[in-house]
Amino acid sequence: MEIKLRIHPIQSNPFQLILSCTEAYFFQQNIITVRGCHYLIEMQNQYDILHTIFLRNHIEPTTSARNLGILLDETLCLSPHISKICKSAVFLLRQISRIRDFLTQDAFKIIVHSLVTSRLDYCNAALARLPDQDIKRLQCIQNAAACLTTKTKRFDHISPILQELHWLPVSFRITFKILVLTYKAINNLAPSYLKSMLKQYTQLGLSGQPATCPW
Repeated sequence: MEIKLRIHPIQSNPFQLILSCTEAYFFQQNIITVRGCHYLIEMQNQYDILHTIFLRNHIEPTTSARNLGILLDETLCLSPHISKICKSAVFLLRQISRIRDFLTQDAFKIIVHSLVTSRLDYCNAALARLPDQDIKRLQCIQNAAACLTTKTKRFDHISPILQELHWLPVSFRITFKILVLTYKAINNLAPSYLKSMLKQYTQLGLSGQPATCPW
């Protein structure tokens, strides 16, 4: 890691100033320690001095980072994020399955929605156009939650069960979220920056004249 600071030549003790500032910052951020630094002074001109600090501690770049609850990876394929959702959802399903026999279906549906389904829906618009294999992993979680809620066998057909619960499949939930955001943006129910990202769609009508959207 390399830090460059500019200090006026009249500064009496520039080394102590640099060390105190960087040390206070790094200690506050819990990043690294700056003790034992090497200093390299380069005379740039008569007005300032370029102080370059080389730190012995090496910070390795991470392959993923969390932002607003989404685990972003270096390729933006969101596979780590989906794996995180599946792991936590499977753990929660195993835990709440122990109390399934003591609750009614409606009461258990509320628990599943608050603990499992909400995780599938959170920021799911970011999952649009991902490979089907990744969406199927989330669909398996929803299928397991549906079977547990209705006490259905594992290998029964899942579509009637989802219809009974009024649950959209994962892929349709993603599309529905995008449509809701688009509707709100068009009707000024969402932040203005979302509407500025939309482009008006123009299609030729039967008469050959452009038929545009009303907004």
